[in-house]
Amino acid sequence: MGISTILLVLAIDCFFVGVSAGGDIVTSQYSPCDEETIACIRSVNEGALPPSFSEQLANNNWRIVYNSKFFAEEAHADCISTHIGIEECYDTYYNNCKYVKTGRYNITYIDDYIEANNVGGVIWHAYTIYHCKETQVVSYYVCSPYGESPFHVDIYCPWTLDDEECRRGMERARKRLEICGIANGKRMCEKRCHDCE
Repeated sequence: MGISTILLVLAIDCFFVGVSAGGDIVTSQYSPCDEETIACIRSVNEGALPPSFSEQLANNNWRIVYNSKFFAEEAHADCISTHIGIEECYDTYYNNCKYVKTGRYNITYIDDYIEANNVGGVIWHAYTIYHCKETQVVSYYVCSPYGESPFHVDIYCPWTLDDEECRRGMERARKRLEICGIANGKRMCEKRCHDCE
């Protein structure tokens, strides 16, 4: 008698994750966090850590100004606004200043990265490649350690930051993404829509 393999496709937060189950073996569709990329990030980030919890709360309304192309396209969004809370963060997606959806994530600080997971149980690790203490512009390489979703990159600015300061910080962060071969993004939140802030 043979063991049958079942292919189950789960739709989680606009990503499609392929899982095959046969006994205790589970395979994923995407590559897990790339150790070479993480090593590159650590070599160019000048010891940058994620913004501290108090820094995130002080600037708790952020905009993603650069995001992986596929991520923005899958979400049908041209702007993502992030609100940091005590144990959760909320991403609100907009397209042409119109609300699309809200995603909720639990966040935990672990050594030099942040662990986030959504209500569907997908886990991500966010490694800081750039963080300017003065402006709070920050950039992350976000990957799934279990290959549950493809990696993506984000560059955040506080909504309160001047647009020109934000642009300069974004360019500095993007150069570091290029060094590590992960600058696969596009600009976002170029319009200051009243609903997004």
